[in-house]
Amino acid sequence: MKLAVLYLILFGLLIIAVVMYFVQDITILFIFGIITLPVGLIGKYFENKIKSMDVRADDPNIAETFQRYLVQWKQARFKLPDRQKG
Repeated sequence: MKLAVLYLILFGLLIIAVVMYFVQDITILFIFGIITLPVGLIGKYFENKIKSMDVRADDPNIAETFQRYLVQWKQARFKLPDRQKG
């Protein structure tokens, strides 16, 4: 009986340790989210600003290249191949 009580106490301590571990990890993820959210919003603001810029250059190739970059910007960076069903 003493062994069973000891196991229950150890199990309770284990549960407390696991809960504390997850609370610490969740806190770290929350702080990381708070830090990265403004950075992402600022990046999105400047991305929109760059996309709406007017190109003022003597060389027409520069304007064409900028328009080509804008088209590529909207495309997916990584594209997984579609599986052919046969």
